[in-house]
Amino acid sequence: MDPEEEFFCSPEPRLLAGEAAAPAVAAAFEASDAVGVLFLSTVALKQEFGAPLSWAREWGKRFFTHLCQTRDAGTVPAPEEGAVREMLAAAPPMRGAEYLSEALLLRLWEDLRGAVRAEAARHEGGLGGWLGASGSLWHLVGRVTFHLAENKRNAAQPFAFLATYADQLSADGRVQHTPLGRALIAHQKNQPVLDALLQPVREAAQRSALVRELLESKQLFQALAWTPQEAYAFLRQIPQLEESGLVVKLPDWWKSRRPARVVVAVAVDAQEDGGVGLGAMLSFKMGVALGGVQLSAEEMQQIHASASGLVNLRGQWVEVDQEKLKQALEQHNASEKENLDLRALLHSLGSVVAEQATPQLYHSMVLQLKLRQAEIAALQQQLRASQSGGLDLAAVSAEEAAVRQENKEMRQQLDNLAHHPHVRNLSTRFALLNAELTVKKVDYDYVHDARCS
Repeated sequence: MDPEEEFFCSPEPRLLAGEAAAPAVAAAFEASDAVGVLFLSTVALKQEFGAPLSWAREWGKRFFTHLCQTRDAGTVPAPEEGAVREMLAAAPPMRGAEYLSEALLLRLWEDLRGAVRAEAARHEGGLGGWLGASGSLWHLVGRVTFHLAENKRNAAQPFAFLATYADQLSADGRVQHTPLGRALIAHQKNQPVLDALLQPVREAAQRSALVRELLESKQLFQALAWTPQEAYAFLRQIPQLEESGLVVKLPDWWKSRRPARVVVAVAVDAQEDGGVGLGAMLSFKMGVALGGVQLSAEEMQQIHASASGLVNLRGQWVEVDQEKLKQALEQHNASEKENLDLRALLHSLGSVVAEQATPQLYHSMVLQLKLRQAEIAALQQQLRASQSGGLDLAAVSAEEAAVRQENKEMRQQLDNLAHHPHVRNLSTRFALLNAELTVKKVDYDYVHDARCS
């Protein structure tokens, strides 16, 4: 025997693995030549082999192409006579090549049917589940795919739709697609294939008014240009399409399949005109952020006026929950009319804060608590000055009591927000704790100084 031989045919005839074959390949062919070809066509589909093993794998690929067209191992049609003769003519030089025959290839075809039926029966997902777990892309062959892609050259209709049929795998194991209309023409004389091809489309038409309209108008068999509103209507029906057995290919930005998060963003700004009062020292700016992007006033109005839930935000398409956006805009507009301090801000935000709390909001609160130290320090100076008769001690003490009460309320707000389920950032919690301890210390120092003065 040749130690470099990967594959040969015995006089029985039977296809066998040679001494040089990989252990997994040898084990598969030891079970039977049908199991060996099955292994070559699925698990080892993309592996590189010599010409004899590649030839045997090609016969298996032809069987799987027919299998995927009908999705039923029992109804896989016999290979055409021309295909059998073509395979024999393409056989490479190998030991036992003289034993290769049409009878061998037809027997192997029948054995492949039996092997696939046995594998599918053992798998809980049946034939489709076994194909999907086989380590190849055969589960996508024989299926209709709906494609949605961006078309940046058409501003009015920036989306393109196309329905295709996956008819086979390429030499390197990739799925090859044919436009659905062309596939119908190619298989018009093969009723079992046509029935299997159109079955998921018909089922989708029963579930989806959009697919039903496309099918009845025959637009489903054409390439279409869509507006954002039409594309969004399609995207909203993806669950029904996939449940019907269709494959849906979408742009990467739709992978999350959920609306971009709308949040009310809060920023703390120090004013430039000075002053000791907290209201003079600090001001808040509120805005709306969509998917982590701070929106300008123009962008907010553009999105709010959009006819669909799909909006192009700075070159990227995002889904928008119009109801939550409306709430955020109303909150933003209200804050623009009122000069809210932190307590009023927290009260105003209400459920929006509770539902969409962000580290930015927490850090803004921490910053304000730390900046309060300046106000407390100023009050301490006023108390000292009051001893020399410069200020009304009662008035300053009343202001001190008000500051302490505000700090107490704000610490309670911080504590509630720091333990909110949306908080996942440990560094944020640490900053909040540090700020709270700092404020408590400042309060103590202030009271101690006031009592000693």
